[in-house]
Amino acid sequence: MTLPPTLTSAYWLSLNPPPFIPVFGMIILVTFVVLLVLGIAAQVAYLRGGFDKLIRRILARIGSVLITAGLVGLLLYVFEFERVQILTIRAAYLVLFVWFVWEIWKIYWYVAKDIPAIRQREREHYAFKKWLPKKKK
Repeated sequence: MTLPPTLTSAYWLSLNPPPFIPVFGMIILVTFVVLLVLGIAAQVAYLRGGFDKLIRRILARIGSVLITAGLVGLLLYVFEFERVQILTIRAAYLVLFVWFVWEIWKIYWYVAKDIPAIRQREREHYAFKKWLPKKKK
């Protein structure tokens, strides 16, 4: 039984892999450009403001992850396009994908677990603070 070419170590670790199929190469290019544009849009939304502090933190994290993934992906695509021998290793795309999923998971964890806890602490703090004496003006 032979494995498909994409499941062999020679495909992922070859120092001189064959070029991508043109359609697949275009899909990769468009994907990384879209990631970059979405990251820039998230950073612009973060800088423009109009959101509370926690939402701005989320936008900053999402923007930085998307911009980093887009730039690194475009750099890998340029290496592939120029056929730079050692830097066209396909495992770099796999490492980029694993890193991207890990960062998105951390953002999800922050949104799903940390933000409700922070909001609960703020509610408790303000509920306690309203009974404290205030300075006279």
